[in-house]
Amino acid sequence: MNMLVIVLSIGAMCLFYSFDVFAKNEAQSMATNTIYAFKFEKPDTDCENLKVSGYMLGHNHGLPTNPVVSGTGEQQCVVKGLMFNMPGKWKIQISRDNETVRILSFDVR
Repeated sequence: MNMLVIVLSIGAMCLFYSFDVFAKNEAQSMATNTIYAFKFEKPDTDCENLKVSGYMLGHNHGLPTNPVVSGTGEQQCVVKGLMFNMPGKWKIQISRDNETVRILSFDVR
């Protein structure tokens, strides 16, 4: 089972969440105009072969940034440079070649 963990940088402090729990908990949501980084368990391919894309439901537009995936050397991948420019429902897709590895949806406040 792949687990996606979100890293929220607030000042000098980092908060780690299970992304599955985070995405389902309406009390927690991500803020607009904040750069996020996600850590997740490395799948059966190199992290550099993964692509992250996002789109906002109902508005038909994507992310204002181009997130980059890299390895951490600890059997984990990290996605850096993820930002949401509008509040509302968003979906993030992690893919390898033309194959979807994971789709996550959540609210941005």
